Amino acid sequence: MSKSIDVAALGELLIDFTCNGASPQGNPFYEANPGGAPCNVLAMLAKLGKRTAGCLLSFDPNLRPPLWNSLEQAREQINWGLGQCDIAKISDDELLFLTGETDFDDGAAKLIAQFPNLQLVNVTAGAQGSISYYQGLRVFQPGLSLGGVIETTGAGDTFCACVLNFLLEHGLEHLTSQDLSQMLRFANAAAYLVTTRRGAIRSMPEPEQILALL
Repeated sequence: MSKSIDVAALGELLIDFTCNGASPQGNPFYEANPGGAPCNVLAMLAKLGKRTAGCLLSFDPNLRPPLWNSLEQAREQINWGLGQCDIAKISDDELLFLTGETDFDDGAAKLIAQFPNLQLVNVTAGAQGSISYYQGLRVFQPGLSLGGVIETTGAGDTFCACVLNFLLEHGLEHLTSQDLSQMLRFANAAAYLVTTRRGAIRSMPEPEQILALL
């Protein structure tokens, strides 16, 4: 059976209001940009030439405490999601929230022990970089520190999309340390480029722009 779709994302299209300067009186100006995590991921995958449903499940908790009735409810639902997926993208703050561990290795080990279904866990730490945990491998790639950062909206979604793009091309089986390093370098570079522009979907880089940084 031929495959007509590469990725399906569950979620919504939102409008992100991003700061775009201030008035002479000091009041902030906000610019309306299309966004929302699922749409951001699909927009970046489209930039990379992918069609948007497959069999592997990827999960990014994208924790936003004000959107939950309680943090305990958030933890319960995030844990449910982690129990369903093959690939997880977790920020450093979310890892601390879920495991109570400040050490990334200890936190990732707890998640993998609690959720044996997880085949690949990526921990992101902003400008510091990212770490992949895969079948006993641990691969770290530093982030790019080239300056020019304006805001971080959409950076994590861009990172996630680039990881999914790599897995669509290479699969999730028999990945090597070199594969994971290549995956993270590309995803880190793409995420950095998004932080140098305003908005999310509008700021997604082209593959050539990402490769120019590598």
